[in-house]
Amino acid sequence: QEAIEAGKWNFENIFTGWVDVDLSPNGVQEAIEAGKWNFENIFTGWVDVDLSPNGVQEAIEAGKCLKEKGIKFDVVFTSVLRRAIKTAWTACSGAECFSMPIITSWRLNERHYGALQGLNKAETSKKHGEDQVKIWRRSYDVPPPPLDLSDPSHPTNDPQYAGIPPDALPSAESLALTVDRVLPFWNDQIAPCITSGKSVLVAAHGNSLRALCKYIEGMSEKDVLELNIPTAVPLVYELDRNLKFVKKYYLMDPDEVAKKVAAVANQGKVAKDPQVMIFQLGTNNWQSVEEPAPGSGILHEAHHIAYNAMPGCHSYSVYPSSIHSENPGREKVRVAKLPHKIPICESISPVSDKRWHGMPDSEVAEYMKRLEDLCYDQMALGEAETGRTYDFAIAHHCFLNQVVMQRVIRKRMAEGKAKIPLVAFCHGTALKMFNLEKKGDPEYPMRFKSMMEELKVFEDVQAVVTISEDNKKMFLSHFPSFKEENIFVSLNGYNPLIFYKYPDTLQEGLKQFTTKPYEGSGRAKETIPGDNYQKMVLFVGKFADWKRLDMVLKTAKLYEAKYPDICTVIAGTGGPNDIKYYQDMAYEEIGLEHTYFVGAQMQPDLARLASIANIGVFPSKSEPFGMVFIECMACGTPVIGANSGGPRDFVSEAVGCLIPDDELSVPSTDKLINDLFTAVCTALDEDWKTTKGPACLKLTEKFSMNEQCDGIVRKLSDILKL
Repeated sequence: QEAIEAGKWNFENIFTGWVDVDLSPNGVQEAIEAGKWNFENIFTGWVDVDLSPNGVQEAIEAGKCLKEKGIKFDVVFTSVLRRAIKTAWTACSGAECFSMPIITSWRLNERHYGALQGLNKAETSKKHGEDQVKIWRRSYDVPPPPLDLSDPSHPTNDPQYAGIPPDALPSAESLALTVDRVLPFWNDQIAPCITSGKSVLVAAHGNSLRALCKYIEGMSEKDVLELNIPTAVPLVYELDRNLKFVKKYYLMDPDEVAKKVAAVANQGKVAKDPQVMIFQLGTNNWQSVEEPAPGSGILHEAHHIAYNAMPGCHSYSVYPSSIHSENPGREKVRVAKLPHKIPICESISPVSDKRWHGMPDSEVAEYMKRLEDLCYDQMALGEAETGRTYDFAIAHHCFLNQVVMQRVIRKRMAEGKAKIPLVAFCHGTALKMFNLEKKGDPEYPMRFKSMMEELKVFEDVQAVVTISEDNKKMFLSHFPSFKEENIFVSLNGYNPLIFYKYPDTLQEGLKQFTTKPYEGSGRAKETIPGDNYQKMVLFVGKFADWKRLDMVLKTAKLYEAKYPDICTVIAGTGGPNDIKYYQDMAYEEIGLEHTYFVGAQMQPDLARLASIANIGVFPSKSEPFGMVFIECMACGTPVIGANSGGPRDFVSEAVGCLIPDDELSVPSTDKLINDLFTAVCTALDEDWKTTKGPACLKLTEKFSMNEQCDGIVRKLSDILKL
C-alpha cells in the first residue's frame, strides 16, 4: 500500500490492475495542455479546443466545492468536446467521485456558431456592429451565418460524427435550434436517471446548459436570452418527483458568482479601451531554451503579447540577444544580435556578467548605433503594415534605451514625421547602478548618470512607469525635476497561462528535476530523490548578493536539522564565479545535504516547482518589485520575503510574511537568518500551504498581465492626452 503514491505504479512500470492508483503527473499534464480560445474571447462552438489552464483551475475549485458539500454522483453526462470532458474529469476527481459512468453525447455540444467559429467576439462586434453580434449570440431564433458544407471543419466532414445522420448535424445554430437538439437527450437519457433516484452531473457548455435551464425552469424565450451561466461553478437544481423545478443555487460565494456572470455577459461587447499603436525597446533578451531571460526580458515579451491581444492595439518591439538574430515564433518583433553578451547594470543576469562600466565608450556607442538603426527600421515596418502612426514608444529601464529612442524620434522628426511621446518603463536595476555611482563605489565611477543628465534625456520623456512605490521614490531622487504627476506605479503582471496551480505531487514533481553542479566541482548530476521528502522550500532568483541566497542557505542548515523530511530547491544562475561561490558555500562551508541547485529554468518548470513547494523564500534586499512572489502565489504557494522594496506593496499576513529588514544588510546577519528560520518553521508548522494558499490565488487575480497592460494604456492615454 505504501507503494501506491500518486501515479507511481504506472511510472515505475508496475502491473496496476484493479489497484486504485492516481493519474501520474505526466498524465495530468498531457490532459491539460493549454487551450487559449476562451482566454482570447473567441467564438469556439464545436471546434474541439483544449481546456485552458484557467479552465483547469476553475474545474479544480469546482471539485473542492463539491467535496466540501459532500456531493457525490451516480452518473455523469457530458458532450463529446474535450474541454467539457476534462472539466467533468477534473471536477469529479476533486470531489473524489471515480466509479460512476461518464456518458458523452454530441447533443450536449456547445451551440454551433457557423462561420463565426474561430473569430474574436469583440473584433466581430467592431466589424458587424455590437447589435448584430448580440442578435447572432443572444437572439432566440436567429442563427449566425452558416458554415459551408464543403468546409473541412463542418461536422459532416469530421470522423467523430460519422455515425450521425448528416442532416442532423448543424451548419449553424440559434439558441432555439440548440434547445431542439438538447431536449431529446434530456428526455431519453438524463430525466430517466433522475426519476430513478440517481444524482446526476451534467458538464456541458454555456448554450447547451442554457437550453436545459430553460426547459427545467419553464423560462420564456426573453428570459433565457438574459441568462448568463458562469463557467465551472457548480449549479444545483432540486426537482420534485415529477421533475418539476423546486429551487436552484450555486455552490460559491454570491459575489464571486456575480463577477463571473458579468464576465460572460461582457464577452461580445466592444472594448471601450483606447486602441493604441505602441513601440517597445527592451534591454534584455526574451526567454528561450538556449538563452534564459531575466525578469525584465520576460516582462517585455509578456507585455508585447498582451498589447497585441488587446482589440485594436498593436505593439512592435526590438530586443537584444547574444545568441539569436531572429525570433521566428513571435510576430512584430526584431532581434538585435550582439557580438558580445548583453550588458548589465549592477548585478549578474542569467545570461551575462558583462557590465556597462567595463565597456569602453566606443563599444557603448556601437551598441547604441546598432539598436538605433534596428528600431528605426522596425518602427517604419510597423507603420507600413498597419497604416497607423505610433501613439507612444516605451523604452524599458531608465538608461541607454531612452537615449536610443531619443535619437530615433529626433531622426524621424527631421524627416517631417510627428514627435512620438517617449515613456520610460523603470524596472529598477539602472537606478541601483546610479546609486552606486553617486556613492563613489570604485567599481562604478560616475559615468552614466552624468551622461543622462548632460543629454537631458528625461526632458524628452513624457511619462514614467515604475513597478513599486520605492522605485518611484528612487527615480525622483535621481531626476528630481521630472513632473511627479507624470509618474505612476504599475504593479507587474504575470502570465496566467503559465503560472497556475499544477497538479503534480511533491514526490513526483521533484523527480522531474536534475541538479547542475559547476564544472570541476567533483559532484555528479543527480535526479532529486523525491520519495525522500514531504516538505520543500523554494528559492528562485539570480545569484546576486542583494538576492541574499546566502541567507537562504544558512537558514536551510537550521530547518534541515529540525525537519528530516525537508529539501531546499535553488532555481537560478549567475556568472561562473557566483555559481561556484554559492554551491561551495552550500556543500563545503555549510555542509547541506538536502539542498539542490537546478540552474536556470524555463517558466513552465518554475511554475511546477512553485506548485509543489510548501513555501517560497525570496529575502532580497530592496527588491525592486518582486514578480517571483506573484508567480509563486499564482501557483497557490505562500511566500516569505524581507520588509523592504516592492513586496511591501502586496505581501500581507494573508499570503505569507515579510521579516524585519531595518539594516538592509548584505551579507546576511545572524538576526536576519534567525528571523527567516522562525518564519519558515511557522509556515511549515501552521501549514500555510493549506491555510494561506487560497488567499494567494485570490490575490494574484488582480496581477494578470492583461490587467497590467490595460491599466498602463489607460493611464498613459490620460497623461499623454491621447
